[in-house]
Amino acid sequence: MAFSMATGRAFRALVKAPALQAPLRQMLPSLRANNQLGLTSAPRWLHCMPTLRTQSSTEAPLAMDAGLVAAINNDVSRAKPLFAVVHVGGKQYRVTADDVIVTNLLPLAVGERIKLEKVLLAAGPSFSLVGQPLLENNAVTVVAEVAEQYRGAKVIAFKKKRRKGYARKKGHRQALTKLRIRSVTIDTNSL
Repeated sequence: MAFSMATGRAFRALVKAPALQAPLRQMLPSLRANNQLGLTSAPRWLHCMPTLRTQSSTEAPLAMDAGLVAAINNDVSRAKPLFAVVHVGGKQYRVTADDVIVTNLLPLAVGERIKLEKVLLAAGPSFSLVGQPLLENNAVTVVAEVAEQYRGAKVIAFKKKRRKGYARKKGHRQALTKLRIRSVTIDTNSL
């Protein structure tokens, strides 16, 4: 049996369901070995399935390497610059203390301090912590202050069809929020 394009699209959407991924991964090697898929190479939908590493209940919890904790403590004690990659307003930003970032409008008052919850990565000169996809909520703290709420420069959308007398001009100004990063801190006790 060969997959058509429509069947392939539907199947790709279906295999992204978490409940089906483990049984499919167990079944695929035998299907491929017997060539029951009717394909000469691995199907395209197989590549879109994420590789998951699950921790079984019998495994001990993952422990932090003592060398990594020592490197973090060393960098923090010597006041070396730490940076983090945060997800704010649908975009990712690399931030350090005292950076200023401009993001889409956030409904906050000027001067208000917020904790940026979605931290994807944190690093210093001698270490890096990478989330899968996010770091634990209390491991890395990024505090930002709303510096300004404003509107960006005007963008003109001009449409014209020549020789038809059709011309439309429309302007747009995006509402923006300017955030000043106050601190990036790493708590080694919660790692």
